[in-house]
Amino acid sequence: MKDIRLNEKKYDDMRKYRNVPAASLAFIILGVIVLVLGIIYYRSSDMGKYYKTKNISETFAAGSVRDINVDFAYGNVTFEESTDGQVHVEGQDVPEELEVGLKGSRLEIIQKKDGKFKLTDFDFNAMKDGRSPKLTVSLPGGEYGELILDAAAGDVRINGLNIKKLDVDAAAGDVEIGSCTFGSAEIDLAAGDLDCTGLTADGIVDIDNGAGDIDITESTVGGLNIDSGAGDVDYHGTVNGNVDIDCGTGSVKLTLNNAKSDFDGKYDMKISIGIGEKEIEYLG
Repeated sequence: MKDIRLNEKKYDDMRKYRNVPAASLAFIILGVIVLVLGIIYYRSSDMGKYYKTKNISETFAAGSVRDINVDFAYGNVTFEESTDGQVHVEGQDVPEELEVGLKGSRLEIIQKKDGKFKLTDFDFNAMKDGRSPKLTVSLPGGEYGELILDAAAGDVRINGLNIKKLDVDAAAGDVEIGSCTFGSAEIDLAAGDLDCTGLTADGIVDIDNGAGDIDITESTVGGLNIDSGAGDVDYHGTVNGNVDIDCGTGSVKLTLNNAKSDFDGKYDMKISIGIGEKEIEYLG
């Protein structure tokens, strides 16, 4: 077993630092300020009485669901394997306008909106009272076609599923993925950490994270594209394809089961860091 280490620390002249990370961080800070001001305004008003919640419990027969589409504004979302061979959707303190149903073989869990953003889309009273909207989708074992999730605020957990195409778009919150198999995966995260363990993907895993750490371990993917504005990137596993990592501010560490020769012509590797350090270790 070879153990080849390539360590590189590179801090360029200030004139070479990119302006993009600084601009991205400025927008993130501005967004946080706007959210805090919104909370202050909300707490001084009576908007809470207009926000209504409900609990849901829906069951669908095994084999009736092929694809899953979830649009959930605020709360924690969990996708997991079902224990009884049926599809279950359980919700606690979810918005009253959340609708669950089948459209053909597509399971749709959609929070209906009028097309305009309203502060009442977020249940700040739930945050104050210690309540937190929770949505859990349990799926029987087997391969599914497509899982699409659009989440505004809250943590996302995906465990033990086999999905041909994963598409996650989350504004604020952590994303955890454990022991999953994907054909391909696209994960867009504005602010939050991404933590993956035991990820297998035949195709490309494409990650776009504005601010937060990315940690992927014990994984095998068919290609790796990562665009990180601010945060550390750590990958441990095998990459059977090209690697393209663009990190504005933060360190990049790759511990690859590959041989170094894999990236001397078979695959391409491009790593760009604005401010930070790079470490690559080949174990093959």
